[in-house]
Formats: sequence, structure tokens, C-alpha cells
Amino acid sequence: MTICNISERGMMLRAGRVPVRGAIIEIRAGTTLVIGEVRWSAAGRCGVRSQEPIDVEALLTGGQPKCQTDGPRLIERPAQVRTVDPRAALERSRVLGRLIDHGLTVALVLIGVGVLTMLVSDVLSMPFQRLAAGMAGRA
Repeated sequence: MTICNISERGMMLRAGRVPVRGAIIEIRAGTTLVIGEVRWSAAGRCGVRSQEPIDVEALLTGGQPKCQTDGPRLIERPAQVRTVDPRAALERSRVLGRLIDHGLTVALVLIGVGVLTMLVSDVLSMPFQRLAAGMAGRA
């Protein structure tokens, strides 16, 4: 892949075959690693939004990123393209939406049952209160 332009929060890449929108990718240059999500993909190009701010100078020169000088070093591992199936993501969203919908429905039903229970209790307790008041007045 070729980096066409780069900023602190993302970059545009060009290649013969680019990852699909939603894929999480790793871009390496020397010891510098950028992890980001493909936000758009079209005609051999794609836009990537990085998870962390990019040290542009370190990425372009392949040197150590400035934030890594005092902290832990990067661990070398082979680059992988992790693709996210848009249909699977859509189905997960639908399932989550249904769970939230059913959860809210159950909560509203329980609140309604509680309110109804209090109303019925008040209505049924009135005759007993009158009876108790009447018996107290006779004593």
C-alpha cells in the first residue's frame, strides 16, 4: 500500500486491492505502528481513521514514535487485515436493538403492574377502612 496523505488522526491509502469499509488494519513503517478503521473504500483507495494520534514524522521516516521513547517498546508481530462483514455488523445491531426494545417493554409492563397493584390495593382497602372506623365509633 502507498500512503497518499496523512494527518494526526488518519490517512488515505492506495493499493491494487484495498480493505472494505469497517475493516480494522495495521500500518507499519519500521518500528512505528498505526491501528485504524477503514472509513471509506473506493477505486483502489481507502480512508483510515486511526485509534490514536499518529506521529506523522516517525511514520514517514520509519523511526521511533516520540511517545515511545520513555514507555514500553512495540512488540513485533505480522500485520493482519481484520475484516468486518457489514451484514454481520448489521445483524448484531438489529439483535441489540431488539434486546433494548424488549427490555424497555418488560420494564414498562412491570411499572404498569406496580401502579395497577397500588390502585387495586387502595380501592379494596377503602371498605375495610370504613368498617374499622365504624366499629371504632361504636366502641
